[in-house]
Amino acid sequence: MIDSDSRLRALEAIARAARAGLEATPRAELGIGFEHFPLGTCGPVSELMGRIVLELTGSRGVYVCGLSHPCLEANQSHAWLEVEGLIVDLTHDQFPSTGVTGYVLDASAWHSQFECEKQALCLDPSSWGLYPHRAYAAMKAACDRTRRASSIN
Repeated sequence: MIDSDSRLRALEAIARAARAGLEATPRAELGIGFEHFPLGTCGPVSELMGRIVLELTGSRGVYVCGLSHPCLEANQSHAWLEVEGLIVDLTHDQFPSTGVTGYVLDASAWHSQFECEKQALCLDPSSWGLYPHRAYAAMKAACDRTRRASSIN
């Protein structure tokens, strides 16, 4: 059985590696919808993180869509992944002044101000019309490199 500190460290390593994989790949190579990463990519990135976390750790996350944040415009939303009570958010930096640092959080005052809708992840690529295969490949390859170099698990 893995303890909570080890689980947190593993998620942090996965999140840092996945974000680095996205940052290291030219935006045009990530696929449709990723041209302005991290802007407007919170949904697909959260779904892809859910798949990667499941593949690497066996933990199944939950997709969270946050609506009606008091510091954002009425039509703005944000999405992130929750894994065993932890927030995994690779794209929070698309919003200024969140006060959020890091990609895995035990708690976040900024996230807690959203009205949240939770739903199961869509882990089957065949159910997406335009599955972001290249973004997934960039994230997964970076995680695999990190895993080989430092053993994420």
